[in-house]
Amino acid sequence: MLFRSSNLDAFYSQLKLGAQGFILIVGADGIVRVRQSASGTHANYDLRKEWPALWEALGKGREGGVIERGPGGVRNIVSFRPVTGYPLSVVVGEDEAKVTEGVASVRRTYLAAAAMISLAAVLVIGMLTLAIQRERRRVAERMLANQQLSASE
Repeated sequence: MLFRSSNLDAFYSQLKLGAQGFILIVGADGIVRVRQSASGTHANYDLRKEWPALWEALGKGREGGVIERGPGGVRNIVSFRPVTGYPLSVVVGEDEAKVTEGVASVRRTYLAAAAMISLAAVLVIGMLTLAIQRERRRVAERMLANQQLSASE
């Protein structure tokens, strides 16, 4: 089977994977037939040494994904799927930080909102506690005044 790098280039550019993203076509023997990334096109290297968890998952012969630190030290979320009828798999990977940055932003917003609501609840409880204490003092003062008034009659 012949791979034209121009076809993979076009496909890669449509994916918009970013600086750390990549797509590879890897054989059942663990040899990468072609790899396209922002740094260019590469081929004929052994995936088994650089991506052991991915290689193990690929060996199961079905689609899936792993999170693994790649050769550049970047943690990647990697998805893969076998090519039906060929001893090949297509692998797509992306920098975990890039994938999760939107989620992290929403999470920070939710945490800030939760903190504000919690603070507001504490302030309301504190104000209610002070109001109850003042009311108890007023009732106690009125009861004392009533007792003194009753005793003087």
